[in-house]
Amino acid sequence: MKPTLKLTRLVTLAALTLAFTSSVKATTISWGTYFSVSGSGYLYDSAGNHLNDNYVMELGSFGSTFIPTLANLNQWKDYWKPFDRASAPLSNGFDSSTGTIAAEAVLETDFTTDTAALPQSNTFAVGEQAYVWVYNDSFGNSNPSPSFTTGFEWALVTNKDDGTPSDDWRFPSPSGHVSNTLDWRLEDATFDVFGGLNNMQGLGNYSSTPANFVIQTHTAPVPEPSGILLLGIASGLCLRRRRQTK
Repeated sequence: MKPTLKLTRLVTLAALTLAFTSSVKATTISWGTYFSVSGSGYLYDSAGNHLNDNYVMELGSFGSTFIPTLANLNQWKDYWKPFDRASAPLSNGFDSSTGTIAAEAVLETDFTTDTAALPQSNTFAVGEQAYVWVYNDSFGNSNPSPSFTTGFEWALVTNKDDGTPSDDWRFPSPSGHVSNTLDWRLEDATFDVFGGLNNMQGLGNYSSTPANFVIQTHTAPVPEPSGILLLGIASGLCLRRRRQTK
């Protein structure tokens, strides 16, 4: 092979490789609410108060095997993988004065998030159901986390099972396509696991229903550890008596 021809082929191959590499880009997921022009917006707690600066919103997933329900409420935190987080002030994604959530994160080509404050060990497989989890914490906490303790206020919502699979909140393939942006808004969500969503009350307890709301956090009784222990002891004694009577 002539040196000139060989060099030409190498240059062409390098150019094609560069073109392919530059076309493989990550996916941006923009999420939150539409901008509110109605005073303090449509985000409320279980008592009907507007969500304040103590609230945190996270976009994430429970993986591909765990399905959050009321029955396993106390296990949610164990399986939760946050992809992005919004908190007060608006520079961090949440403006309590207008009830606006405006956040976005990039699903990198290695299936991780570009949000450096969140665990980079979490990966988000293609097809994993995405949720928005709203919970109370404390303003200014650099490492917030949902806590299943007395007085908790939660809402967990997603978009699925609405007859239009193409707009479901499912993590996409992060690479192999031209740069893409997904737009997920709470007003478009269709399924509430816990709390109130778009003027429909779901599971959980609340004492007031706002005239119009996008999200309303709910609460629920938290079993005391001693109560759970007594229940276990009682169950064991009952089983022992049954065996003795046989």
